[in-house]
Amino acid sequence: MKRVLALLTAFALLTAFAFVSSAQQAPAVGAYQERPKDDPDVLAAARFAVAEEGRREGARVSLVSVKRAERQVVAGFNYRLRLSVKSRGEVREVGAVVYRNLKDAYSLTAWERSGDAGGRPATREVKVYLVAVGDAGKAGRKIGCGDSLVPVTRTVRAGGDPLRAAVEELLSVPHEYEGRLSNFWWGEGLKVRGVTTRGGTATIRISGSVYVAGVCDEPRIEGQIKETARQFPGVRRVRVFVNGRALSGAIR
Repeated sequence: MKRVLALLTAFALLTAFAFVSSAQQAPAVGAYQERPKDDPDVLAAARFAVAEEGRREGARVSLVSVKRAERQVVAGFNYRLRLSVKSRGEVREVGAVVYRNLKDAYSLTAWERSGDAGGRPATREVKVYLVAVGDAGKAGRKIGCGDSLVPVTRTVRAGGDPLRAAVEELLSVPHEYEGRLSNFWWGEGLKVRGVTTRGGTATIRISGSVYVAGVCDEPRIEGQIKETARQFPGVRRVRVFVNGRALSGAIR
């Protein structure tokens, strides 16, 4: 009888220990918790992040190392990662957030370049769309007059509205760009006066004068700014005003 009681007591203790251990290891829903840098799920998320960013940039991005990793339990998982990556011959540190849904499909929801120890501000990467004249859709989306819209990755300051930063960057790119690309958002005194996004519609207000050399410049100018705006999640429609006039009227 004593032996039976001893076995039952031992079983109860083991069950209680297993329950407590499991409770301690269970992640808290909604809170980020640090994860091992060599965790297979962390590495899978990191590899997806660099591959997806490479696809967006149109250049090879390779993972050097995982500096820090955190996981958040949602309807699936968010992985907040600090990564060392190599791109265009430069090794840099970036922050990335990768979402993995309940079907194990991944998406990259954030990618930002970190500031360095020298106190320079943190940066982020955005895309501006330039024109390959006469390319006929080989390098990017085909637009009127047989041209192509081609994304170019540029680095801007982090913080603030990334859509506004991307439009301001577009206005700063010179008319003749490297790789035989051109920017048709050039003129006199071009400045962003306001950017708002509401109900899926981005409204961009610009002041200054845009140079228009002919009818082929019209789809170039419209396509560049609208495609630049549509890179951001939630932007489905784009309205642009120049000196208070709708873009379609301002450039015709």
